[in-house]
Amino acid sequence: MKKAISRIEPLAAGTMTGLAIKIAVNEAFTEESGARPRSRKITKVAIIVTDGRPQDQVEEVSAAARASGIEIYAVGVDRADMRSLQLMASIPLEDHVFYVETYGVIEKLTSKFRETLCGLDPCAMGHDCEHICVNSNASYYCKCRNDYILNADKKTCSLKQMKAVVVEDPCKCEARLAFQKQTQAAIQQLTAKHILPVISDGRHFIINSTFR
Repeated sequence: MKKAISRIEPLAAGTMTGLAIKIAVNEAFTEESGARPRSRKITKVAIIVTDGRPQDQVEEVSAAARASGIEIYAVGVDRADMRSLQLMASIPLEDHVFYVETYGVIEKLTSKFRETLCGLDPCAMGHDCEHICVNSNASYYCKCRNDYILNADKKTCSLKQMKAVVVEDPCKCEARLAFQKQTQAAIQQLTAKHILPVISDGRHFIINSTFR
């Protein structure tokens, strides 16, 4: 990146900040140029550094950039125009507009930008959780949906093993015993009257021929 910046040749047309923002929107912040797709919901950030007053229109261009989802930070150096910085930056202005005396001390903003820009939701930046990603400070961990458990790899999920418990209805047992007692009583009555009973269970027939 440093080599690419060093090869940039300044235009002889003055401070064209608006043109720089327009080129950034149309070229730098495209997926073809390496920008992440909108579906990833990762914030696009532009840091504008200038030491003068823009000689082109920045208000409309900056508004269009912000409307497209780009968060703009404006850094003024030396004789930068504060009003122009405020027109370019996103809101709240107190968090997006900065000023330094010279380029030599601009590095003191490094920690501020690192804290602000690197404090993004790691889940929003991409994760490998199969079900649910949970943000945990500067990192994340994975969780599973109901009825699933987290596997040993801490990423994938498996369905919980269900235990089948068969409970026999006590009412059916009591009814069966009552039926058996009634059947036995009926057989005894028929036997006493010398009537040949034929007993069927629906599939077989048993003929009791032991009578006197």
